[in-house]
Amino acid sequence: MAYAATRGRLRPIAGIIDSFGIPVRTVSRDCEILGEAYGKTIVRENGKITILISDRLPIEEQRLTLAHEFAHLLLGHLLPRECYRVPGKQAEFEAETLGFILYNFLYGTNGGRKNSI
Repeated sequence: MAYAATRGRLRPIAGIIDSFGIPVRTVSRDCEILGEAYGKTIVRENGKITILISDRLPIEEQRLTLAHEFAHLLLGHLLPRECYRVPGKQAEFEAETLGFILYNFLYGTNGGRKNSI
């Protein structure tokens, strides 16, 4: 499975993304491809997509970052510019909003952890 490298820690979001045939890979934070980002979606010339997430983030932040990257795909932000145009700040706001909604739907408002009370 595409999310085997995550050892199931990113489920269920990684499983949903896997059902689209998109591999999810955790990479070292100092990976040159990530640059300053915590996650990145790579679209190759042949159309194949891979989502990269920094392995140095706490698991809840990895999940939220993965939801954010998946939101970019769902919103069409990675389509060629002639197909869909949206300013960078707007695209980030949209992806952050939808990513947060997906995260809360899948993991709950506290990241899937039970309340300590």
